[in-house]
Amino acid sequence: MRLPCNVLILSLLLAAAFCQSANSQTNSEKKTDRATISGKVTIKGKPARSIVVGVRLNQDNPSAQTFQAKTDDDGIYHVTGIPGGSVSIAPVAPAFVISSVSESWGRSLIVTEGDTIEGVDFNLLRGGVITGKVTDADGSPIIAQSVSLLRVDRDRGSGSYGFPHMFETDDRGIYRVFGIAPGHYKVSVSDQRLDSATVSGRSVPATYHPNTTDSTKAAIIEVGEGTEATQVDITVSRSIEGFPVTGQVIDRDTNGPVVNAAISLMRITVIDANSTSGSGGPTDVRTDAAGAFRLDKVPPGKYDISAEPPPNTSLIVEPIRFDVVDSEVSGLVIKTSAGAAVSGTVVLEGSAPDFADKPLRFWVSVDLRNDARGFGGNGPAEMKADGSFHAGGLSPGVLRFSAGVWGPTGNARRLIISRIERDGVAQPNAITIQGTEQIRGIRIVLSSSSGAIRGFVRVLNGNLSPTGHLVATLKGSNDPDEHGTQVDPRGRFLIESVGPGTYELTIHYYDSAPRKFVETKQSITVTAGETTEVVMTLDLSDTTKP
Repeated sequence: MRLPCNVLILSLLLAAAFCQSANSQTNSEKKTDRATISGKVTIKGKPARSIVVGVRLNQDNPSAQTFQAKTDDDGIYHVTGIPGGSVSIAPVAPAFVISSVSESWGRSLIVTEGDTIEGVDFNLLRGGVITGKVTDADGSPIIAQSVSLLRVDRDRGSGSYGFPHMFETDDRGIYRVFGIAPGHYKVSVSDQRLDSATVSGRSVPATYHPNTTDSTKAAIIEVGEGTEATQVDITVSRSIEGFPVTGQVIDRDTNGPVVNAAISLMRITVIDANSTSGSGGPTDVRTDAAGAFRLDKVPPGKYDISAEPPPNTSLIVEPIRFDVVDSEVSGLVIKTSAGAAVSGTVVLEGSAPDFADKPLRFWVSVDLRNDARGFGGNGPAEMKADGSFHAGGLSPGVLRFSAGVWGPTGNARRLIISRIERDGVAQPNAITIQGTEQIRGIRIVLSSSSGAIRGFVRVLNGNLSPTGHLVATLKGSNDPDEHGTQVDPRGRFLIESVGPGTYELTIHYYDSAPRKFVETKQSITVTAGETTEVVMTLDLSDTTKP
């Protein structure tokens, strides 16, 4: 669940101790000077004094510092000593929100060593407040209960906003959520004391204000700038009315049972007529010798149910959707079928990443495409501590890999695939899988030696709209993934962890009001260990693009 940008950066600060020719390409000389970012923070247009502005490096490195400065009497700040790279910047003012919807989580910038970046201004509005009391059916307060908000403004970005540990009920059961952006919200809690009465702790239904587990019947709370919505109370029933859900997992081809498959249950929440969200996952229930399963005390609601195949198998599972209304649900049949699989090992060639002071934890992702059948998809492979991997339940198609390591903060850092071998023979990163083929003996060799592309977008014949989106994407012929990044407000972008080779770099601009799509492309050559500089020209008068 996400937190407001000011809360995120505040946490990070505390944790840290608190382009001259179009379409040209050159390699720049590395600089050593640190950069400075400055600007002005205002509250409803007036200078905001003593507001902390935080800068965080967008990289997974335990030694990566955060930087901060306070605004003076005129609302001016200067954050100094910033190294080059991609950074995020935002004011740390928990009771306030950034007035620009497009920058509500802060601003991303591409910093060059020695840069002096001026005019990074933020205008703040006082956030709203929602407060109330959470009690059980007897009127007793529920203490230390986290409160969640579900935003229902489609035009301003719907989504679930949770505030665990920072906005909890006190010893009276009272909560007070502050720093909320103007909008419309549904407020809910999930009483963790009820976990033992359910098939899985994650399947506990939320109780919405005032006292319903049906999200469509929840009251909608309007939050305005600086307003306070009071008495948004929630009554949580002491017991959850639930019903048994039973069924069987079978093999589609043989009608035989699938034994010891973990049942996965996802509760579907209806946000409005056009959107839903889901929460849940594997339960503690597994199929028996007959492939049968039983879930007890499943509350009324809409669900998706599936099965997690046993490890190192190659089954394809077909999930089904069902509703619990007011009685037992029985006779559900989850079908599986044989699929293809690929397995092997991952090894690192050369020096380890700069944060690797502990054993490396690799990750592998597979991308499967079958253009003839109009099929495409990707997902993670199962990994073991020894670097071996297994990806099962695959359909016929062309399989490509991406891989890397988990960093110390849990972020996945992508590394370069130097080569792929199958039983010692070099393979392209495009392996064709047929039928239910079981491919073994794959060896993925990774390298941390990679290049980067630092670019600037020059705009001709018009101006970018505040509602528009400018994105840079990179695609290589032997790479399953597009490297993509947002272009910052200064027209700069940085794409890192790029292997040596030739790529197609595309700048996309899209604006929905009025509808406009423009793009420009260029071939880029990347050299290992070097940063390639490029200037791209985007002509807004070009209407030949789709």
